[in-house]
Amino acid sequence: MVLISELSGDSDSQLPLAWKTGCTGENVALPPADTNYLTSVRVSTARFIGSTGQSLVGVNPEQVRRYVDTLDAAKFDRYIKHVNGWTHKLPLVFDNMAQELNFIAVLDLLQLGSGFRAELHYAANRGASDTIRFGCISFHISQTHLDARGLQALTLGDISQNFGIPLFGDERPMTKGSSAVMVREASDLRPLAEIILGCLHDTGKRLEQGGYSSLADFILKMCTEQPTAAHLVKKLVSAFPSLRDAADINGQPV
Repeated sequence: MVLISELSGDSDSQLPLAWKTGCTGENVALPPADTNYLTSVRVSTARFIGSTGQSLVGVNPEQVRRYVDTLDAAKFDRYIKHVNGWTHKLPLVFDNMAQELNFIAVLDLLQLGSGFRAELHYAANRGASDTIRFGCISFHISQTHLDARGLQALTLGDISQNFGIPLFGDERPMTKGSSAVMVREASDLRPLAEIILGCLHDTGKRLEQGGYSSLADFILKMCTEQPTAAHLVKKLVSAFPSLRDAADINGQPV
């Protein structure tokens, strides 16, 4: 079995530019091999906050008390039950546990796009999280293969169609005052579609090169090695740049 983190990225030049620039974690050095990655998150974040000389988060005790005093407990309980049980509310049927695990893994892999929230609400009347969920459900219903090879076979048109992301904006005259020739420019959401496609292509490529049939296959084998959250996070982050939620800030990895 090949170590995915050591594989060369010869086909990276074929990935959408938006993904390569948006995946900031790809160029951030990984923590030492013997590091607990969960601890590394806490330590690097605390170090960054300390280096700014001020807290990035302020707490107003009076506002907190006011919020608690006016909180609708029944409404809050309903919301918590909805969030905790979201996997049971999806209108989907899975053939087996591995297929369901793979679906959830792809859904979590694509938790991105918050920077396009305003554009998504304007174009599709849904936010980033709902757009990703909508696209993944569409993949499943249309029986799109989400294994290693299936991820690599996806096209920008597939992303646009399944996620409801427009690739082009409105038509406009090429020459002002004349409608003889109309042109369409790339939409503001096209970079998001490219980021999603690049994320899926790169993940599929690394899975196949490492000898794994899907994300579910990878996760199950890593949990067989050592069934702990810290071990799984370390393996996922080491293998797939799209899951490296990290950046170099002032020369320090965070």
